Amino acid sequence: LLPLFVLDVLGHIPGIPGLFVSCLFSGALSTLSSGLNSIAAVLLQDVLRVFCVGRITSETIATNASKIIALIFGFICLGLTYVASLLGGVLQAALALFGVIGGPLLGVFTLGMMFPWANEKGAVVGMLTSLTLMLWISVGYQIHKPKVATFSPISVEGCNWNISDKSPPPHLTSFYTNSLNQSSTLINSTITAAAEMTKEDSYNIMDRFYSLSYLWYSATAMIVVIGVGMAVSAITGFEKPSEMDPKLFCPIFDVFCPFLPEKIRKPLRFGVQYDKMKSCGEMEMDFQDKIDGKEEEASPLQGKVVAEVNGDGSKAM
Repeated sequence: LLPLFVLDVLGHIPGIPGLFVSCLFSGALSTLSSGLNSIAAVLLQDVLRVFCVGRITSETIATNASKIIALIFGFICLGLTYVASLLGGVLQAALALFGVIGGPLLGVFTLGMMFPWANEKGAVVGMLTSLTLMLWISVGYQIHKPKVATFSPISVEGCNWNISDKSPPPHLTSFYTNSLNQSSTLINSTITAAAEMTKEDSYNIMDRFYSLSYLWYSATAMIVVIGVGMAVSAITGFEKPSEMDPKLFCPIFDVFCPFLPEKIRKPLRFGVQYDKMKSCGEMEMDFQDKIDGKEEEASPLQGKVVAEVNGDGSKAM
């Protein structure tokens, strides 16, 4: 609607439509170029440098590799423009994609923070199951296109309205009569067609499966991750909450319900020993003590090396 608004309201001003289109394209291309450069940098640093250690031996090779990665993903983006035209609204496509990808991630974080019994196998299997299911639903919706639900048949039986109630002028009586007859015929034929369509095109289970709203993708994915993750964790063996690091969990009832008595909140911690959790200041002090200890251990060794290099038998510095 925005380009139509500009052309309709400001189209009579010379140069404004062209300036608007150029600004629109420059904004889109600048966002796309920064995204491509970010993808190339991440893949180069976290994938190629890790799995291709002996092949990337200079910055020239790394630069050329990043350019090739950006070029490949640029062609992929051009190909996805055709797919985006088939997805309907941009907002719906963005929310659906976020639900498919972000929903399983939300489920994994929720499973890890709220359920101390879950183990690694349960989290991995739950996330993969949820991701597969949501991809199946989203792609199936685009391919299968579930049928739109039809309204229940309606009837005009018992309607007491007639043409004499309005007392039309004599010269319009025939017009009203013909219009009423045509409307009654159209309504009756519509009712018959709707009834036959309802009988023939009844919903099957796949239509209901694919007709899940894209607004429910995230919630559905999170529920699947938690359910499957807990089931797999139960089969492979639950973790012991008392042995887990309390920094990895969230005491949700202590945070949102601090007014509850201690005897009620204690079982709601599910066995996690939150009283052993250190504060941020204490952890920082422990970290600093470790650094100081390493420096003290390194000082005598450093002095010995300096003495050997000097060759004069001087004491350790």
